[in-house]
This record gives sequence, C-alpha cells and structure tokens, in this order.
Amino acid sequence: MADDVQVGRVVRDVRRARKLSQARLAERAGLGRDSVSRLERGLVEGLPIGAIRSISRALGMPSLAPLGWRGPEVDRLRDRCHAGLVENVAQLLMASGWAFEPEYTFSYYGDRGSVDALAWHAEHGALLIGEIKTRI
Repeated sequence: MADDVQVGRVVRDVRRARKLSQARLAERAGLGRDSVSRLERGLVEGLPIGAIRSISRALGMPSLAPLGWRGPEVDRLRDRCHAGLVENVAQLLMASGWAFEPEYTFSYYGDRGSVDALAWHAEHGALLIGEIKTRI
C-alpha cells in the first residue's frame, strides 16, 4: 500500500513538472481523468495494468507496471535445462574442492549484473567467474 502511494506521488510530481493537468494527461493516455486521479492517490487496486502503462508512457516515464519477476529464481523456473547445467557444474567444482556460488549478483559503482558461476579454490588461490550457456 505504501508503495502504491509513493508511485502515485511520483506520477503527480512528474505530471506537474510537465505542466499537465490530470485531464490533459488522461487525454494523452486515452483514459478518463478519474484513472489518473486514482493512480496519483495510490489507489491502484482495480486499475488495469494497461491504464497504468498508458499513463507512464504519456508522461515519458519507464513503465510503472512492469510484468516480471527478476532474480535467479525466475531464471531457474524458466530455463530448467540451464539450471540443471549450473547444478552439474556446481557439483563437479565442489567435488574438486571449489567453494561455489550460483547466480552471483554484484553492483560496482552503479553497474549491476550477475554471473552464473562464481567459484573459489583456496588451495590454489584461483577464482572462477563463468557464464553457463545452453543456447548460443
């Protein structure tokens, strides 16, 4: 609920910065003014995702209603073959004395990403960073 209110405030602030009335924004988005008003008040329950996307597009904002769940769990659900291959690599490396971290995420001065395999072999002082591909 608090997130919805925060999103509404951002929409209102962007709309005002663009010097648009709620009615004008609604017209640009192809919606009724009450949809804009509801979104700005954080009352998103019952608003169609398409309406929320239309408002964000009309404001030139990134989508306020991205459909998707991000993270390594999703990748594993969507690509079982890839997940199986990562698991096999993990087992092989760990059996050889490597410490293994799958789907390692990082952030370096604002650049974010992830790698499929991060492994460390303490005895040899070796670091492995790998992307595992099942399709090219």
